[in-house]
Amino acid sequence: SVPIPHKRPMHIHNCEQADHAPASVRWAANVSENGWNPSDEEYENLLAGLPADEVQRIRKLVRKEDAKRSVLGRLMLKSAAAKALNMEADDVKFGRTKGRKPFIQEAAAARRGLNANVSHHGEWVVLGLEEKGLVGVDVSSTKAPRKNMQAQSFFADMAGGLTGEEG
Repeated sequence: SVPIPHKRPMHIHNCEQADHAPASVRWAANVSENGWNPSDEEYENLLAGLPADEVQRIRKLVRKEDAKRSVLGRLMLKSAAAKALNMEADDVKFGRTKGRKPFIQEAAAARRGLNANVSHHGEWVVLGLEEKGLVGVDVSSTKAPRKNMQAQSFFADMAGGLTGEEG
């Protein structure tokens, strides 16, 4: 499994079926101030384990909190896929659809019909993985935007996470 170093405990809510049943994974991680807060060195080590295109995408994120949640989401995705495919996490490769949704590139994943998705916002990173079915996840904070934030700035922040069709 992918090690996720952290200084304080992080709550991961886990709903998985038995090993003999089709893969069905639902994970939700609360990364609040009392949760996952890697040091800069730990964070860089985690980035080093990701593909170059993902690192480039993550480094473009303006807010460090968003980048850390994105890294955690990618690690959760690798870990869930590795578990479902009985592989090492480092051996699992991903691509992205035109709509930027990640997909598992392994032939075994295609044969088994594995589909996964991850979302992060606010204090939460959520993941869904399903065998022989489509899965989509989305999470959104219920907190108001940062105090004194202008509407134009808020929408500019949000635009970075949208595809061309959504923006």
